[in-house]
Amino acid sequence: MGLVRVLLLWSLGCAIAFTLDKQSNKLWHKRHGIIDESTLEIDRTDLDTTKKHFKVTASINIGALLIAAFVPVSAIRWLVTIGCGMVLAPVFYNVFYNCLKKSLQSKIRLFLTITCSVNLLLIIYTLNYLYWGYLHKVFV
Repeated sequence: MGLVRVLLLWSLGCAIAFTLDKQSNKLWHKRHGIIDESTLEIDRTDLDTTKKHFKVTASINIGALLIAAFVPVSAIRWLVTIGCGMVLAPVFYNVFYNCLKKSLQSKIRLFLTITCSVNLLLIIYTLNYLYWGYLHKVFV
């Protein structure tokens, strides 16, 4: 039941992220020609980075959840949990360095902050689920 809940949360998070990405792209195209090119390029780079981070972390975390659920070897479960933890750092950096301090500059920045925050919360929830669901037992 817990695995289904986590997978549903990731599905909901993906739906939120891709909806916000679509809206951000529309806003970016509307601003084209109004705002200077350097600001547009920075926004475009951040949009692409956030989308890439979400796709990579979603695939890694969902893969880790499925491996942890169906592979009975606890050493492999530890490895996939460590892999999930390693994708936490770039998302954490993206949230606190790129997004939060600039989140009130525009709607695009606000959408990026929401997307990155959802991604960060899903990763943390997945790590907690992996630990408490599979790894808090004795390492065998």
